[in-house]
Amino acid sequence: MDSKPATSKDRREFYRVSCSAAIEIEELTHEAQALADIYTLPAESIMINEFRIMSAESNSLLKTLADRDSSLGAYLKVLNKKIDLLAATITSGSENKFAQAAQEIDISEGGIHFCWPKTFKNNQRLALRLTLLPDNLSFVLAAVVRSSQKQHASAELAAHFLVNVEFENIDTTSHQLIARFIAQQQRRMINQPKNKH
Repeated sequence: MDSKPATSKDRREFYRVSCSAAIEIEELTHEAQALADIYTLPAESIMINEFRIMSAESNSLLKTLADRDSSLGAYLKVLNKKIDLLAATITSGSENKFAQAAQEIDISEGGIHFCWPKTFKNNQRLALRLTLLPDNLSFVLAAVVRSSQKQHASAELAAHFLVNVEFENIDTTSHQLIARFIAQQQRRMINQPKNKH
């Protein structure tokens, strides 16, 4: 049987990873309601996102420059390391704050799966403020509920709902940051030492 070619949506959903994240949710009650009326990002979170963008852009430029001029490339690598250290210092204060509210989620470029204490109707529009750990990348995003399934209580969790949402009209910068985060998280998972039995 012939298989259908993968669509861009299929590819976005294929690259799905688990991570810790802090999530805040509000329902969007009408079509014209603006995200900015519900959530904003603090200046610190915007700066962290900008640092991540600059780091990704500078890494590709550094490789090109180092191939042409090794001395210049080495000098710029030192400057880039200083920027990374500055970013790490800025994010260190936020890490504990976000970690206290964090939960495990699955994320792809197209959306997230997460547990929530209440259910949502299918096709309900939501406003999300999402912070991905350990990188402390923060986003304000619109999303649409695709499913919400009740999960029975366990020793670790009370009864809750497994919610699947799809990002809606995500901006290019947020999409690129999420894609880079997923790639980085995949590398972290591959490099994790395996438990010895």
